[in-house]
Amino acid sequence: AKRNLDRAIAMLGEGLTGPAADTAISALLQRARIASYVDGEADKALPLLDRAEAIRKANPGHSPLAEARILRGRAEAFGWKSDYPRAIAAGRQALAAIPDGADFQTALERGMTADTLAETLFYGESGAVAEPIYRQSKAHLQRAVALYPASRHARGLLARAGWTLGSTVL
Repeated sequence: AKRNLDRAIAMLGEGLTGPAADTAISALLQRARIASYVDGEADKALPLLDRAEAIRKANPGHSPLAEARILRGRAEAFGWKSDYPRAIAAGRQALAAIPDGADFQTALERGMTADTLAETLFYGESGAVAEPIYRQSKAHLQRAVALYPASRHARGLLARAGWTLGSTVL
């Protein structure tokens, strides 16, 4: 996956617009997640997220969820670095950046972003502070599943949300 994403990112180049910009942002976000989660090299994720942000800024209004996804990536990377103040700040910014909407993608993004924020709050502050955000995450993911019941991804995230909330409450 790393090799394929690196190749795709290199092929896309610079000065991207339209669907190519969205593809590049997506590839950079996925590569940053691998750097943080799989490789344990969150420092390598941050330049990838910087590049995604530069592409997003060059294409204002094109992908309404891109800003939130990039900020969520930052929250995840800072969380993996145990830099909880920056992780919490990025998570809060990410949640605030999600535009209003009742569609599946917005509900899914709200659920994933709330989960990221809750995780950073859990480890950076306390379970008691994280609990209401875990509840928000679960509610958003329940909405996403209601909107698109066939989504295995949303169902998996909802199952995890139930587990994280339950383990936090205990």
